[in-house]
Amino acid sequence: MSIKAGGRIVTDGLLLHLDAANSRSYSGSGNTWYDLTTNSRNATLTNSPSYSSNNSGYLTFAASSSQWATTPATATISNFTIEAWVYFNSSPSTNKYPAILTQEFPGTNTRINYSLGFNGTYATGGWTGKLNGGFWDGAWRTTDGFIPTLNTWYHTAVTYDGSTVTQYSQGASHSTVSYSGIATSSGGLLRIARRWDDVDYIDGRIPIIRLYNRALNSTEILQNYNANKRRYGL
Repeated sequence: MSIKAGGRIVTDGLLLHLDAANSRSYSGSGNTWYDLTTNSRNATLTNSPSYSSNNSGYLTFAASSSQWATTPATATISNFTIEAWVYFNSSPSTNKYPAILTQEFPGTNTRINYSLGFNGTYATGGWTGKLNGGFWDGAWRTTDGFIPTLNTWYHTAVTYDGSTVTQYSQGASHSTVSYSGIATSSGGLLRIARRWDDVDYIDGRIPIIRLYNRALNSTEILQNYNANKRRYGL
């Protein structure tokens, strides 16, 4: 059972909810970002991301300082939603593929159950700097994505319902890719602001991350966007 925090968000299927604007999630100091659900997937912060009370509260992850976080692993989530608010201070360098939230890839012949970040460009073999989402089952199954504008608040999400990966931006569907497969857990930890298997880091602000064990529909995505958008002047 999950608890509702930070506005009228969807709670059905909520597995992880981190919100730096909620003092029960982050007090403003320390190396633990607490999960607001009853699942206790608290995030451990590495190399001291900084906190600001602006926009009701956010954490800044500096790529130059190798700042990131981890939470405990999840079992396989065949259908999923990853949702986040994010503000990029700089773009990833060429051939860098950091993720906002992803599952760790601990070795060969494994899987990445879900990932939201710059992973899709890795799949194509040509770096484009696009933000996208999906999963890895021997190959990347991701949306085409878009190149985010720097110094801009984004609400971004990716869902998978067993047949379609859908990416959302600012509460609206942005791009889709059809694929019928099984998104399978690698058994690895969850990584925030870092690539699944390397030392590529997000450079920017992250106030909110949510993970669901189902694909939210477009109405639910819009509901979550509307619940928090005023914090970011939208």
